[in-house]
Amino acid sequence: MKKLLCMGILALCTLLCACGGALPDPQEKDVLVAGVRGDAPGFGYIEVGGKEPEGYEVDIAKAIAQKLDKEIEFRIMTDSSREPSLLDGEVDMVVAVYTITKEREERMAFSQPYYTDNLVFMVKEASGILALEGLAGKKVATAVGVTPAEEIDAVLEQGGVQAEVVLYDTFSNAAKAYNEGGIDALFMDESVMHGYLGEGDMLLDSKFSPQELGIAMRKENKQFIQKVEEILAELDETGELAAMRVSWTLEG
Repeated sequence: MKKLLCMGILALCTLLCACGGALPDPQEKDVLVAGVRGDAPGFGYIEVGGKEPEGYEVDIAKAIAQKLDKEIEFRIMTDSSREPSLLDGEVDMVVAVYTITKEREERMAFSQPYYTDNLVFMVKEASGILALEGLAGKKVATAVGVTPAEEIDAVLEQGGVQAEVVLYDTFSNAAKAYNEGGIDALFMDESVMHGYLGEGDMLLDSKFSPQELGIAMRKENKQFIQKVEEILAELDETGELAAMRVSWTLEG
């Protein structure tokens, strides 16, 4: 299977603290810095002409800061910047459509899941593609550094489909290429994909690789991790998480 790497992908490398000292403990800070997405409608998104991100994950980060009696500041994350931004101390937590995986848990701590998602394909209605088999010989795109990029080969192979996989540095750039006609299909989280559905687009019925989203934190910040877990549990028990999902049309 041919795979192309496009759009000046950022190199993902381990960043070291310049001073060599310990990173500040989020518990001891007055302002929490949260990494969120700016291109994931419903989760973390900046409207055209807007300045501040909004969405389900943004609301979760705000709720955590409020319950810890701290101010909140946001940094916009790309798929490739999430891990290094956390590990080098640029952000205190990442709430950015981040799938919990065993491989990632070796380097970071994750909270309990706050959302369960699936991977889906989006195509143009006029393409005549109605099922996975219709992607044979087509160009399928997603973003580097995300779970869909890790799963796409296996999904296509299991379906017996030979397609050309193209990886972009961000999903928004993949969607741009798709809308310009250079790509036949997109592969991404269903929740994110709904934000990109336009007139003449459709999602294929098949859903793949159920995955859970969690808040990523540095492993050494054990007290902070415990506090975040307690707050998420409270938000779940009181129905606040469910209300947030409904308000962003993620369910209900």
